[in-house]
Amino acid sequence: MENSTRIIDRWKAWLEGFATRPHALWLLFLISFSEASILPVSVDVPLIALGVVAPRKGLRLGWIATLGSFLGGYLGYWIGFAFYDHFGRPLLELYGLSRNFSVLLALYHQHGIGALILSGFTPLPYISFTYAAGFNRTLDLTMLTVGAFIGRTLRFYSIGVLLYLVGPKAKEYLEKYLRTAAVAFVILVLGGIALFRWLL
Repeated sequence: MENSTRIIDRWKAWLEGFATRPHALWLLFLISFSEASILPVSVDVPLIALGVVAPRKGLRLGWIATLGSFLGGYLGYWIGFAFYDHFGRPLLELYGLSRNFSVLLALYHQHGIGALILSGFTPLPYISFTYAAGFNRTLDLTMLTVGAFIGRTLRFYSIGVLLYLVGPKAKEYLEKYLRTAAVAFVILVLGGIALFRWLL
């Protein structure tokens, strides 16, 4: 127990120091950009972690995550449009996401821009949506721009606003409920993925 407490304390101390450095913002941007184009990574983890230790930067962090993911969507769209067979499909197969691709195409045909706006609230990685949007120009660039801007803003900037409003209390809650929150987060993510796959 003592060892785990020390590890958590060291992690928090490192994160607090890292959050004050300029390259922390660039790292968040790069993670957000990659999440929309080449890697199914989680933006929530670094966004919330940085926002909790530096809540006054919550709005800026939310905007950076939004902007990175929004711009990365154009690269994902381009990959889906011009390089799907050579690059997009192998990546989706590598990540185990290729079987849902036809479902996403059907969602776009049925709901258009709405599917893109709601993409941030599903457990399916965003690169699947950007690739599908570009594939045979399922969505045009105007729809991509509007849908991605609305969807990414709702997804990430709202988290930044919440972190900013909660302020220092966010750090207190993290320190008090860190272990419980970590376990709950893992359960929710796994449960969400299982439910989404069952529905598909």
